[in-house]
Amino acid sequence: MNEHRGRQKGVPNRVTAATREQIASMADPISLLTDVMNGEPISTSPLKEGEAVTFVTPTLDQRLHAAGKLVDKLVPNARERAITFETPPMVTTADLVPALGAVMVAMNRGEITPSEAQAVVIEARRRFIETLDLEQRIKALEDKRASG
Repeated sequence: MNEHRGRQKGVPNRVTAATREQIASMADPISLLTDVMNGEPISTSPLKEGEAVTFVTPTLDQRLHAAGKLVDKLVPNARERAITFETPPMVTTADLVPALGAVMVAMNRGEITPSEAQAVVIEARRRFIETLDLEQRIKALEDKRASG
């Protein structure tokens, strides 16, 4: 016989329930997130009538998640900022290798973050240049076929 162990589907865990309750009662999510991030025990509301209030210590994953939420709330859009660094001119697909090298150099110097390096428009420009190259090749083949 397989008995169901653990939390039933749809029932929040104690930390989630405590978080929701405290946010609703205190209306101070920043303090609560700070407490969770710091690993402070969080008091839980009784799930049933007559149960005692208990305290739950957040897990490392919950603490890291709370820290991320705090950053998002306190420093909105911290991941997006204008970046400037030198890249060689990009006119053909052959110019991509030096341009990618310039991005890597800027990242290694700390001028841009790895996620900024990834998000730089080089991929879009590569696709554009590649499309232009393909159009030119197709046109040349069509011209050759038409004259030939």
